[in-house]
Amino acid sequence: MRADGAIHSLQFIGADGGKKFLTDGRKKGCYSSMGNPSGAAALCIAEGFATGATIFEATGYPVAIAFNAGNLGPVSKAMRDKFPDLPLILCADDDIHTEGNPGLTKAPEAARSIGGLLAIPDFGSNRPDGMTDFNDLAQLSGAEVVRLAIAGLIDGEISEQSQAL
Repeated sequence: MRADGAIHSLQFIGADGGKKFLTDGRKKGCYSSMGNPSGAAALCIAEGFATGATIFEATGYPVAIAFNAGNLGPVSKAMRDKFPDLPLILCADDDIHTEGNPGLTKAPEAARSIGGLLAIPDFGSNRPDGMTDFNDLAQLSGAEVVRLAIAGLIDGEISEQSQAL
């Protein structure tokens, strides 16, 4: 996790999927990135590494990974400060079974605060259990569905759930 050109923390993901951060490492406003924003049509901001990788592969857009919903706002502000003219797309998780649905609470807040766009994964009416993010959507429906949900915001093919704020 980096900010201001320096590494401030690390995330460790165990074989069981458990995630831990470096003890006493800074998280707020820190991110990991994929791709190069220079000349990009947009920059995406996502919560997790797998989700960010899926978005990068599906769209070709650079991605800033915030690591959790609570860090979406600070990372979005950092990206807006760094890239004032680049469209920013907040790629929400839909944490439907988590109290308060932090993904659908924090991502829209962050998008509004920076004048960004919002993309929400649409699993349809027969949503399988455990599906929450764009990585899950790609596993379920393919990378093209992810590309359309996100790149469609810039290309003018906005899905019903994705929206400009």
